Amino acid sequence: MGGGRATPQEAQQAARDGRSPILAAILGQTGRIGAQEVFAAASMGDAVSIDLLTRAGDLLGKVTAVLVNGLNPDLILLGGGLLDLRDPLVTAFRAAVERHCMPSATADLAIQIATLGNSAGLIGAANLVVDELLSPRRLGVWSSRGTPAGLADAIHRG
Repeated sequence: MGGGRATPQEAQQAARDGRSPILAAILGQTGRIGAQEVFAAASMGDAVSIDLLTRAGDLLGKVTAVLVNGLNPDLILLGGGLLDLRDPLVTAFRAAVERHCMPSATADLAIQIATLGNSAGLIGAANLVVDELLSPRRLGVWSSRGTPAGLADAIHRG
């Protein structure tokens, strides 16, 4: 539970076994329940959907707290299909990170919703590559040629 597929699967089960009339209505109309439908049901006050999203946020927050304690980042960007409506998943995520992290790890930590959508990871990776290529250690390897093209081995050694 906690990922983009597990939460909708549990929601479908709740719709089928009668625990959620709202999810049952959505399933009857659309024939499926995905992340957007779970968020929509939660926004309508569906207790099952709110619980599913809260548990997912809590689990993701606990796992993230391990990384925060070890890496001490300044920023966590959340993105993906489950975050279209943001609450209660993000609320539970934030609370779990704060609860399971050392105070020093969260003193300067910001948690934000990525505004770049599903492109955020790709853009972030490209920025890491550019930062590394322009680092003093790597820049000296290729700057005299004007381009790092064709120098991958030398750059990796440099």
